[in-house]
Amino acid sequence: MQNRCLTELDLSQNQIGDSGAQRKINAALTRNQKVTKGQSKILLQQGTQFAVAGEVQQAAERFRQALRLGIKYQDRQPIQAALDLVRQQLKQADGHTQSGKAHLQAQRFVLAHAAFVRALAICCDHAAAQQGLQAAHAALMAPPPQPSPQTPTAADLPQQLAEEQQLHAQQQASTRQWHDRLAAQCEQQAQALAAKEQALADLQRQLAQAGSHRRSIAADGALRLRIAALEQDKRDLLASQDELHAHLNILALRIALLAEQQSTPDSSKLSALRTQVRQGEDELVRCQATCQQLNQRAPTQPAALASIKLAAEKLKQVEATVITQREMLARQASLGLVPERRAWQDFLRELKRLRLWQARPAPRCFISYAWETPSSGSANRALQAFLIRLQNDLEKLGMPVQLDISDLSGQIDAYMATLGRCRHVLLIGTPRLLERATAPERNNLQIELVHLRTLRQQQPDALISLLYQGTAEQALPIDLRGSECDFSVPADYAQHMGEPEGGLIPRLLGAAVGPDYQRAWQHFQTKLRPPASTPIDPLAARAAFDAFLRSSQTVLRQHGKQVPVCYLSAATEAKTELAARIEVLVQDLATLGIAVRRSGPLADAAYLLLIGTPAYKQQLVLPRSDIARTFSQVQQRQIEWLPLLFEGKAEDVLPKVDKNVLYRDCSTPIDYYRSLASALNPRGLIPELFGIHRSDKALYKGYGDALQELATVWQ
Repeated sequence: MQNRCLTELDLSQNQIGDSGAQRKINAALTRNQKVTKGQSKILLQQGTQFAVAGEVQQAAERFRQALRLGIKYQDRQPIQAALDLVRQQLKQADGHTQSGKAHLQAQRFVLAHAAFVRALAICCDHAAAQQGLQAAHAALMAPPPQPSPQTPTAADLPQQLAEEQQLHAQQQASTRQWHDRLAAQCEQQAQALAAKEQALADLQRQLAQAGSHRRSIAADGALRLRIAALEQDKRDLLASQDELHAHLNILALRIALLAEQQSTPDSSKLSALRTQVRQGEDELVRCQATCQQLNQRAPTQPAALASIKLAAEKLKQVEATVITQREMLARQASLGLVPERRAWQDFLRELKRLRLWQARPAPRCFISYAWETPSSGSANRALQAFLIRLQNDLEKLGMPVQLDISDLSGQIDAYMATLGRCRHVLLIGTPRLLERATAPERNNLQIELVHLRTLRQQQPDALISLLYQGTAEQALPIDLRGSECDFSVPADYAQHMGEPEGGLIPRLLGAAVGPDYQRAWQHFQTKLRPPASTPIDPLAARAAFDAFLRSSQTVLRQHGKQVPVCYLSAATEAKTELAARIEVLVQDLATLGIAVRRSGPLADAAYLLLIGTPAYKQQLVLPRSDIARTFSQVQQRQIEWLPLLFEGKAEDVLPKVDKNVLYRDCSTPIDYYRSLASALNPRGLIPELFGIHRSDKALYKGYGDALQELATVWQ
């Protein structure tokens, strides 16, 4: 009916003289343009909702349909910008899918599974990625050829830490990319808004001119309609701009929280351990002085002999305690994790390796909570840091987790639609949540709770309440209480997560908890117990080290390793005990066939062994001393020098040339054995002199077998 007058046009394309028909034609064209523009807006909104929900292919199709409607150029710009963005996402998803297929063909199923998961994280409706994920999941579910698990050794801990840091860096890089992309989109929206405002100003000027020249009422009405449409577009752009700014703020908060979650050493615990080590070393020095004083007394008296024996036993106990504290301090300093956190990460890896949900896919979780006020305050940051840690731990088990810090789009209905794909909902109980749930004004949290109550009626075990702050009466609505997991004490986080009876992970796994889970949990509890420090017999330790030297000599001969020439630079010691320890070092190296020179030319020397003692530092500052001349020649010839700390502190007894030079602590017998023999963290003197590396697998394995002779010393 609205296009009836179009049939009255002349076939020769002449204008119709009837002004009434011409007005009807113009009105029909205007109505068609409005309908087309309305349809394009509806398609743009649908595409945006699909893009927010992760269904990128559906979003791209809606944007293409909107562009096919033939709307004006200024209306096509935001649609084209949205289409370009989802095309980039599709390209990334295709790249991850191709990578996953390549890994799948090469039977690297873990890498393939990770690639397909990344693809689906970008585009959840990617058919090829879904098929590839199913294939990788089926391959991973196949029984492994060697079902017996292998406990990770201490040598694997740095590699595992490096992998976690690499994954953490990838997460931060991906978050920053999204942040930059949304910032660019926000800039484009701002430019479009400026263009709309300019067009609105032009039309307003035209309206003013139309009034001054007494234009027709129809022309004025058309201009007013155009102005109203432009004002509506302006409001839409402002709302979109506010939404993008909110999303940018959330991404900035997530970047800061991810940076705080990076695995770093606990400075307070490290400081306490360093204090304990210093106290233990002082006690060790006092015990040694007591033993020396008792030895100088009459040894024939029974009372003196008994005192010497008691002092010697106390000396062994203090020495063992100092060794244990040094090992714990070295482990935290090298790995960057406290033992409790490291044990928890090992427990999560063990659960993922066991694949406790083989018969069904991993459960997807949805986290519902209330933001603290203000959103930038410390309380809200602490809450979201806890949620990010919870999300990361569950995702390490293979459970996808929906958290609004990373998935918020501004569309609450679209966000709530993801509840249908989640098997469990984790409700975080806080006083702020109860306050918003009972507020008279309707808010987004109340919309979430409506969905949660419906879900709980359909699946009673789908809703799990977690108490983050306060009691159940203070933090949860009355109809959502019962069987809460209490996370109000941060120190008990691991217990409430993994406890077989009532923990969060067993409740998520359901029937999958069995003997394997019990054994993994017992192993985790065992790691939390402090190691028992037992005194080491010095004679037994020396015998074990001699056996190690003989075994190492055999291994080095079998592999034809060249014996290096070493030059020893040591001060003339007034202390008999220090001189004797230096002679023991020379004899131990001679057992391996290493010729240690103390005088003569340095031309053919490969290494300089520098014995760090207070006397060495005193003689080094004398310009004409032999030690000063030797060290000067070493620097000129660029000979590698290996400092060995026999007494005192490094900054007091070693040259201050290069802070990056690694010194080896030989101040106690146990430290001496470790500094010479250790294969890594740090490398000992023997592997350094003979060039023993992991690349030579046969030699490295043979040397590792020889290290078994020192098992009692390491313990």
